[in-house]
Amino acid sequence: MRRFPVERCSLPMPQPVQITDFGQGIERAHLGRVFDKFYQVGSGASRKNGQGLGLTLTKHTVQEHGGTIAVDGAGLGMGCAFTVTLASVA
Repeated sequence: MRRFPVERCSLPMPQPVQITDFGQGIERAHLGRVFDKFYQVGSGASRKNGQGLGLTLTKHTVQEHGGTIAVDGAGLGMGCAFTVTLASVA
């Protein structure tokens, strides 16, 4: 598992953060459901290990902190971009 340092900074909020990967991507038809509990794209041997909860938990955590998360992708083989925007911290 790769770890990324996270530091608190004093930027004007809300400040969106975009995380982009260049993995296998997600078909555009599935983008609207990637945050659904237990939803997994693919079937059988093409599906990776997991329970379909990672992005659901991520969305819930972001929302609990007053933020939003969205996903965009150009399709298979094109990776995805996740944008997280958190509310202001007093």
